[in-house]
Amino acid sequence: MSRPPDLRPFAMPKLFARAVPLVVAALTCACASVPGARESRVDASHELVAVADERHLRIDQYIDAEALAQTPRMTLPQVRLDGDAYGERISDELAALVANNAARALCRELSPYAVLAAADDEAAMDPHVVVTAIMPTSGAASGASSLLGFFVPGPFRLPAGLGGLAVDAQVIDPDGEAVAVMRWARGANAVTNDAKVSAIGDAWQLADRFGREFARALLDADAKQAGVQRERVDSDVYKTNRALCAERFGTVNLAGRGVSIFLPLSPEAIDPGPPVAAAMPDEAPESGR
Repeated sequence: MSRPPDLRPFAMPKLFARAVPLVVAALTCACASVPGARESRVDASHELVAVADERHLRIDQYIDAEALAQTPRMTLPQVRLDGDAYGERISDELAALVANNAARALCRELSPYAVLAAADDEAAMDPHVVVTAIMPTSGAASGASSLLGFFVPGPFRLPAGLGGLAVDAQVIDPDGEAVAVMRWARGANAVTNDAKVSAIGDAWQLADRFGREFARALLDADAKQAGVQRERVDSDVYKTNRALCAERFGTVNLAGRGVSIFLPLSPEAIDPGPPVAAAMPDEAPESGR
């Protein structure tokens, strides 16, 4: 009597296919907790509304939609590091890269919709950004993730040693009143944040996310009405805006950023930071102008 065909080789792909969604789901849930309690560095006169309250994400904000309804005139974002935002695993230079990237991302996202101006423009609104916490990324865990990533299909990262970032931000109008306030904190995600062999690997990436989300809160403030779409500035103003952002905050090496998709290049390897002439100030006002 002939033996039935051995189906075990065909069973493994099925088991693997069933396991992949479970692994991805587990990794998606593998997020670092947000940085702990921190003193507010923004205007406390407005009641903030919680728009996100999760283990890995916390956003509280106040937005004056009427004040931000028109195409605004804004100064380039002013940014500073809180005194105890980071520990000994992160150097002053690396922390400054994170803060600069947060302000650069905000500047970039505002460029198509706002008229950007110098910091001494008294008729413009002033965006202020304060980095209040930088949770370091484990270099060992990131290195192991990068190595294993060569053998595991799709996005892969060990859900360990993840970093985080917390930022307080506000926009002050020409009368010294806060028209927008946001307290933002996020922990890195094992799927959406690439493994970078650097203590600021996650925080630097999250700084980009903060810039996008704060800009969206400012620009979409009047989008509650159906059909409302914010008017973009003309192409000449946009080009000027982008040039001002680059002059103040510098630019990321595009070739290096492309390579970093495949290799765990550290942020410090591809981001030269701001030009020397535009070094980060030691202190920026916490409220007012």
